[in-house]
Amino acid sequence: MPALIFLLTFASCFTLAYSVMSIIGRDELVISSRLQSISNSRAKNEDTELDQPLISRVIRPMLDYLSKAMMRITPREMVSSLENKINKAGNHGNLAVKDWVNIQAVLVIGIPMLTYIALRNTGISAGSMLLFLVAEAAMGFVLPGFILGKILTARQKKILNTLPDVIDLITVIVEAGLGFDGALIKVVEKKPGPLAFEFDRVLQEIKVGRNKRDALREMAKRLDIQDFTTFIGAIIQADQFGVGIAQVLRIQSEQIRLKRKQRAQERAMKVPVKMLIPMVVFIFPTLFVVLLGPVVIKLIEQFSSM
Repeated sequence: MPALIFLLTFASCFTLAYSVMSIIGRDELVISSRLQSISNSRAKNEDTELDQPLISRVIRPMLDYLSKAMMRITPREMVSSLENKINKAGNHGNLAVKDWVNIQAVLVIGIPMLTYIALRNTGISAGSMLLFLVAEAAMGFVLPGFILGKILTARQKKILNTLPDVIDLITVIVEAGLGFDGALIKVVEKKPGPLAFEFDRVLQEIKVGRNKRDALREMAKRLDIQDFTTFIGAIIQADQFGVGIAQVLRIQSEQIRLKRKQRAQERAMKVPVKMLIPMVVFIFPTLFVVLLGPVVIKLIEQFSSM
């Protein structure tokens, strides 16, 4: 009996002591486990960062910081104009304004720095070096905008050239019984190009709940082409007043084809004027040399014999 009482007392004391120690040490265990998880996550993040290429770890953050600094000092009107040009050019690479600013910063700052490092020990004079670096920086500042403008112009010309054919295709599809939205889907499938890309963007906006008229107006504003703006305005008016859209499409196609023919005639009439400059600079001097050269030689011989 005393042995049983001793065992029960020992078991009770051990259980009580274990419970007290568990309560006291529970917070420490939680803290230590959390610290361990934080240290593991930090080590994992460090390993992940080290696995990334140098461009993502070092160069891209530097360019982002530089672009933020450039965006702060760039006027809002210039930023808005650049964003507008990027949207008009299609922006197939999904480049934001800051990405173009990064490209410009690399061309304005990075290229002259590399040029200076390459030429500093060649013995070139300081004045020539400065002039060369300033010319490079100026070219780097102008070049992105020039390239963007060329892309924009080429895209607008391509849209203008394909617009009558696209309208004819939409007309045929609408007359076959499909609605305007279904016709746009067929255009996206059958006529790949910048215009189909923009129509696909309109369809995606309509799917997420945007009003069709607003999406078409935004598309016309984004493209900024007079013929296309007129076409979209006619489509919206036909939709508002319940006019047959096939007839409107046929009329718009004829008008756009007529305008395209007139533009081609206008370009053809400008060709003689444009050819005048190379003729005056290159052809006429050669012709004068061939015609007047022998006469000049004979005159020189006669005067020298006198």
